[in-house]
Amino acid sequence: MAKRTQNISNWAIIKDGVVVNVVLWDGNGDIFNNLIMYNLPEGSPVGVGYKAVKSDADGYEFSAPEENQL
Repeated sequence: MAKRTQNISNWAIIKDGVVVNVVLWDGNGDIFNNLIMYNLPEGSPVGVGYKAVKSDADGYEFSAPEENQL
């Protein structure tokens, strides 16, 4: 039986311009089809509470939450 290779990476779940969760996912399937998903680059510090602003057709710019918002 062949071994299936998966490229699992961190994905931000974005709701109302804020990251509400970060999950490990291979990007396949439609389990998140009603959510905004963004594949984070390796080593990204983005986490829950970060603001997400659409920057172009495929990307987002993120900013850390202010300390008193955590």
